[in-house]
Amino acid sequence: MAAETEATRGPRGRAGFTLIEVLIAMVILSVGLLALEGLAIGASRRVATANRLTEFTLIATHELETTLEGLRKSPVVNPGDDAWDLPNGTEVARVVEGTVQGEGTMYDVQVTVTPPTSTLDLRPVTVTGRVWGES
Repeated sequence: MAAETEATRGPRGRAGFTLIEVLIAMVILSVGLLALEGLAIGASRRVATANRLTEFTLIATHELETTLEGLRKSPVVNPGDDAWDLPNGTEVARVVEGTVQGEGTMYDVQVTVTPPTSTLDLRPVTVTGRVWGES
């Protein structure tokens, strides 16, 4: 093998990276990391939105199940509608419609949970159910 000469080592005879190469590599790395940070921020916003949506769905489902259970136990002639606000500003609205059929009544229940105005990115959540109430 031939010994390493100045021509094979480079013009200055030194091996390694120059300061310019290191700076360019740092800029490329920082641009990539900033892009990842932007993705992380967007993902955390979507997770927060999903958590709030889940919370509103649980509220609506709980109210629906409570109403259906009450109608199973003691049917009402005209249950009507009801609406109220939760402490955090969330509005809950319940609509109950009864249709007399033979020896009982078929109740259609709809519960809508409307987020507070501070959460503009969320739409109202509506769940529906049906129960048969014997007369």
